[in-house]
Amino acid sequence: ENYSAVLVSGAMVIMYFITFAAYDFYGLISQTMAFVIMAVLTAFMVATSLNYNRQIIALLGLVGAYAVPFLLSNNSGQVTTMFAYMTIINIGILLITFQRNWKPVYYTAFGLSWFIYLFWFIESLIGKSISSKLGVEGGTVEMIFSFVFFLLFYLIILSYKLVKKEKLSPIDTVLILLNAMIFYGVGYVWTIEMFGEEYLGLFTLLNAVVHFVFASVIFKQKLGTQNLFYLVSGMVLVFLTLAIPVELDGNWVTVIWIAEAVLLFWIGRTKGVSFYEKMAYPLIAVALISLTEDWSHYGRYYSASPETRIPPIFNIYFLTSILFIVALTFINWVNNQTPFDTANFKRKWLPNLLKVALPSVLLITIYCSFFLEIESYFSQLYIDSKIEDVSDSDN
Repeated sequence: ENYSAVLVSGAMVIMYFITFAAYDFYGLISQTMAFVIMAVLTAFMVATSLNYNRQIIALLGLVGAYAVPFLLSNNSGQVTTMFAYMTIINIGILLITFQRNWKPVYYTAFGLSWFIYLFWFIESLIGKSISSKLGVEGGTVEMIFSFVFFLLFYLIILSYKLVKKEKLSPIDTVLILLNAMIFYGVGYVWTIEMFGEEYLGLFTLLNAVVHFVFASVIFKQKLGTQNLFYLVSGMVLVFLTLAIPVELDGNWVTVIWIAEAVLLFWIGRTKGVSFYEKMAYPLIAVALISLTEDWSHYGRYYSASPETRIPPIFNIYFLTSILFIVALTFINWVNNQTPFDTANFKRKWLPNLLKVALPSVLLITIYCSFFLEIESYFSQLYIDSKIEDVSDSDN
């Protein structure tokens, strides 16, 4: 039976090769016919591997199927055909995933699919810009394929957790994060090349929406484990956080980040959801770094440029500082009023650290905010008091 399984796998590899060569090399069959044959072969591969209950059939057929268009390409530029072909194969992998616990199969599919796509993508960027090589319409199609790959592998990885009720393993976490990062990185470049930087915020927000849909389904249907829900929810928060600096500038970034941190901390502490509270701490740190960057705009006044003057008190930098102080004050108040649930944290020293760290950050922020505002006011007066010596040097 094992020998028969190997023969079947080899036969499928040969059939994939024949179909691809007949269409791409010799033009013996049309594109529609090639897709029909490949779809039938993929269905046959799925049925045979399930019937034999042999993972080797799926693996050999998979490797051969991916290798054909990648290794035997004639530089015809038919990348759309190749990606559509790979999509058909990945759909077959998704069907297998729902039937068998064959993780090496989707590991292999994940690695080969993104390797081939990234190889072509980087080559396109190095050789010629995507927009000039494919045009807007062609580039949009290739971007759609990257989203299809991302969505398929997201479904494949999550299917084990949702259908098989498996716990979230470290390798699954890595694959989910890697899948999201590759798609976002590719899409980031695609968006700039095809549509311009003004659409980057929208693209980042759409990434958050996709993860939010998955998180909502997991939560409402009570699927998977709690850690899976937290991971997918974390992806939503990450992309929402990324969308802020991508779309907005300067002080708005600081304000929205600290507001997001306040919301997460309040939900996490009062509702006992430690995951949200843990997410709030790095956001506080990031917002603080952003605030210090806002403070760097102090001291840029030049008397020759009146528009650079910063009015006292009623300026965006001091207002941002005040909002940051109010937010930190609220966080400190919640930290003092609501007991810290040590059962949800492995580090038992964290409550004592927070009792010192949060008030310290608040006091330092208050001091720096008022110090910089007062210093800016008197520094501008000092600059305005400068008297030009226009007397003749000989006298």
